[in-house]
Amino acid sequence: MSAHHEQEPGPDRVSLGTWPTPVEPAPRLAERLGLDPGSLWLKRDDLTGLGAGGNKVRKLEYLCAAALGKGSTTLVTSGGAQSNHARLTAAAACRLGLGCVVVLAGAPPVIPSGNLALEGLMGTRVVWAGDVDDDGLDKKVDAVAGELTRSGRRVEVIPLGGSSVLGARGYIDCGHELAAQVLSLIHI
Repeated sequence: MSAHHEQEPGPDRVSLGTWPTPVEPAPRLAERLGLDPGSLWLKRDDLTGLGAGGNKVRKLEYLCAAALGKGSTTLVTSGGAQSNHARLTAAAACRLGLGCVVVLAGAPPVIPSGNLALEGLMGTRVVWAGDVDDDGLDKKVDAVAGELTRSGRRVEVIPLGGSSVLGARGYIDCGHELAAQVLSLIHI
């Protein structure tokens, strides 16, 4: 399944993913849910092609473009211990030649695995914030960003989950992409 909704990078977006991601039928799941076998389709944003995939790549295309536009050298973001957003921010930074620091809630594991292992392979510095709520995590991010700035880095803080008005533009792109794919499925 392929839709021809091409997305050209502009001055406000960098290309980090492989678009469009496919839409695939899930007939057995549909039947299990009591639906017609042809009525359930899945948007496969796990196949974005960056850092083991995920829909956060869509947000990061805009957020990283803004960081590059400001001359940033280091991205700082936050999340939980196995944050997919943190992993994808690390992958985006690595692809773009930027430094990356992720501030994670909790304590470091004895043996890093999953996203933590991938972040390590990408050269990402992990800072552990301990047992904190979102406000405590934000304060730790601010402290880390301040430390990096004082050391001469040009820091861009990527919000938790990439959630911002600018990042939401990636999901607008997804809506257009999905609309084109759905229309091709129903042959309109």
